[in-house]
Amino acid sequence: MGRTRVVAGWLPAPAAAAWTLIAIGGLAAVLGIAFAFAENYLKRLLAYCSVENIGVIAIGTGGAVLA
Repeated sequence: MGRTRVVAGWLPAPAAAAWTLIAIGGLAAVLGIAFAFAENYLKRLLAYCSVENIGVIAIGTGGAVLA
């Protein structure tokens, strides 16, 4: 039997999806910072900081899709 090759073709993502990712990431980053400032419990503070960092990653990913 012969080998079968599978080639995945990546289609360019639409700009609207990239801007949506940037908007959601920005919202997550801002809300994560806002809730972290108001928190006194250390574990929740760390969780909100993680949400903020994920938002920053989403902003970067959306910007990379646009480029």
